[in-house]
Parts: sequence; C-alpha cells; structure tokens
Amino acid sequence: MVSMRVVCQVLAILGLSAFPVHSDTVTLRSNESYNGTVTGLSAHSLKLEGNFKGKINALDVPLATVSIVEFNDIVHNSGAAPPFGAREVTTQPPDSAVPQPPSAAEMSADVLVLLGGQRVRCAVLSIDKNGLHCDGSEYERDRTYRIEFRRR
Repeated sequence: MVSMRVVCQVLAILGLSAFPVHSDTVTLRSNESYNGTVTGLSAHSLKLEGNFKGKINALDVPLATVSIVEFNDIVHNSGAAPPFGAREVTTQPPDSAVPQPPSAAEMSADVLVLLGGQRVRCAVLSIDKNGLHCDGSEYERDRTYRIEFRRR
C-alpha cells in the first residue's frame, strides 16, 4: 500500500513540473502587473503564460499597453486572468545594478537591462524559448534583468 506521504510528494513534484521554467513579471503602463512566462513577442503583442487562481492561462497582451518585462522567479498571480486575450491552457537585480537614467537614444528604442546594470538599446527585439534577441545578438534570460518598452 502506498502511503499518503508518498502520494503527496509525487503530486507536489507533478504540480511543480506544470510551472514554466522561466518566470517573468509584465508591468503595464497602467501599473498593473502579471506574472508568468513570456513565450513570445511580436511587433504588436506579447504572449504570457501564467497561473491565475490555480488555472494556467495564455494571454495575448497588446504591446502598446506594456511598460516593462522583468525576469524573476514569480509564477503565481493572486487574481483572475485579465480580460485581454486570456484563454485557459492545459529577482531582484544584484546590488550593483543601480538604475541609470535613460539616454535620448534609449528613449527612442526598447532597452534591455542586463544583470550588472548594462543597458542595451534594441531596434528589433524578440523573445522565444531560447532567450532574447536584440538586433541580431542573443541574450540569456538568466542574465537579463528586464526590458523597458519605450517605442509604443
């Protein structure tokens, strides 16, 4: 007979495997924020998969509403999925990363802020399962603190 403790451990492991490998926080221009994993980025929308009240939802977030994407360990949202494009589907930077005021050039382009505080201006930016792509260069999610969307 299998003990209840073993069953609980197996269920906990299976439950954790349902969470995304990468976690992100998407902050809208309205200051609302949602946690999950950014799974795609196009010229007009950002794809976010997240846990909303125990259900995994995929959101198509209009890019014009996005202010910042931060890469961290937060996967859970306390509320329900927001209304835009939702459909159900089956870290803080180190102390050395002191924010710098944006330059005039940065104000006209999206900006990657890497761990350590380095800022990279991006005219063409995309995200996929392999990482972030900025003007032909690739960046690992684990080495990126956030994206600041400026051009919308």
